[in-house]
Amino acid sequence: MRMCEFATTSRKGTCGKELFAWARYKRGDIPESGEFDYIDGRVKAKFPNAELVYMKRRFVPVASPAEPTEVWWEYKWIVFNRKEGGASCK
Repeated sequence: MRMCEFATTSRKGTCGKELFAWARYKRGDIPESGEFDYIDGRVKAKFPNAELVYMKRRFVPVASPAEPTEVWWEYKWIVFNRKEGGASCK
């Protein structure tokens, strides 16, 4: 189970709008399907054509030499530019 609310941001990429969401979890925990459905639903409500391109996790850095006990799970969607005759993104 996540330890905090999802944080979100977006930016304009070369292929279209890139949307990001991430949340902190205890090490070893994975997002539950309801948690993913919640954030994916928020994205799809605003951008119905958004496509999830990856989800990954990273350890939260710690200042001491101890092992990390928390991870960030990050998601990325792209709303591709759909212009007639435009170049494709690969």
